[in-house]
Amino acid sequence: MARTSLDRSQPAAHHPDVPKRRDTKRQSNTRHDVRKNYREASQITGPLTDAPEGPIQIHFRSVLTRRQRGWLALQILVNLVCSLTFLTLLILPRHFPTNDAPFDTLGSLISAIAFGLVVLLETFRLFQNATLWLFAWEMRDPIPLKPEPGLRIAVLTTIVPSKEPIELAAVTLDAMRRLDYDGQVDVWVLDEDDDPRVRALATSLGVHHFSRNG
Repeated sequence: MARTSLDRSQPAAHHPDVPKRRDTKRQSNTRHDVRKNYREASQITGPLTDAPEGPIQIHFRSVLTRRQRGWLALQILVNLVCSLTFLTLLILPRHFPTNDAPFDTLGSLISAIAFGLVVLLETFRLFQNATLWLFAWEMRDPIPLKPEPGLRIAVLTTIVPSKEPIELAAVTLDAMRRLDYDGQVDVWVLDEDDDPRVRALATSLGVHHFSRNG
């Protein structure tokens, strides 16, 4: 008997409209997330401020609020106390593996070496944590300034055509062409492979193309 379009025995995978709807919804959600991330990341350091008179100097401000800095200080303190306590207990004489049996056997020697490596590893971990504490405490964001008008500036992007999609470079370059700046903007694409497709794309968009392989 011929199977009709309403035959329930036909597998759902044979109906192409179902996955298409799902794919469309997934792509729509992905595009929404990308736009949201771009909006949030584009002004992560805050709005543009007027540049001061005279030589321009970049100033920075703390990434953390006062409350966040307080929580960070508490976490650092707890981490430090726990690490030092563990390391102190670890190196107590009664925990030394050859305390009762001196270095008279190969097993005792191996145990002593392993114990020393554990102590060294924990000490290294403590210093590693200290560097993370320092970096987290000192995090700064540059205060963005309004650009000086009338200059000639260059903006660029890179691409490895053998590893990256050309379409993504096209979207990026088109957005770079539309930068809002009161001056001359030279847009460059740095092509790692000197790909003819990238050169053709640069020509069609009116941007500069450069490759160290060309």
